[in-house]
Amino acid sequence: LQRDLNLKIEDFSDAHHLNGAGAEKFTAILCQTIQERAAGKAVDEIFYPTVEEKLTLTPDDSILMAKM
Repeated sequence: LQRDLNLKIEDFSDAHHLNGAGAEKFTAILCQTIQERAAGKAVDEIFYPTVEEKLTLTPDDSILMAKM
């Protein structure tokens, strides 16, 4: 999912909020995921159980932004 989202620093308006471009990327993937789940596909495995686990296992530019 993170690969599909491909969010970059430029997609955020601040450390915690997407801007318009980021929201468009997120919305497209969210809609696709909802459709897949409605069709019976297991989608829970694409999400991390906690934010801490996500940041520990796949650190990215969002960590740098959180320190701003």
